Amino acid sequence: MADELQSRLRSLQSKAKLLTERYKTLLRHKQLQDNEVLQLQHTVKRQQERIALLEQQLEQMRVITPFAVQGADLEQSRVVLTQLVRDIDKCIAELTD
Repeated sequence: MADELQSRLRSLQSKAKLLTERYKTLLRHKQLQDNEVLQLQHTVKRQQERIALLEQQLEQMRVITPFAVQGADLEQSRVVLTQLVRDIDKCIAELTD
């Protein structure tokens, strides 16, 4: 009878030790997963901020692009503005005479 109790006690101790080890392993795994979740949430937040910034820049470019003057258009605009300034100067000169 005492041997049987000792055997059961050792069996229970062995099972308790195994259960404790499994618990610790699962707890470590959970902590690693929790850390990974936090990192991924941080990454998602940064990506969302980046997307918002890029969308804002895109909208600004959509607004500005039609008004952008390039190359030959720029030179033609300068010629037109120069002529308009000359015409205005002539008008002012005639009005002051």
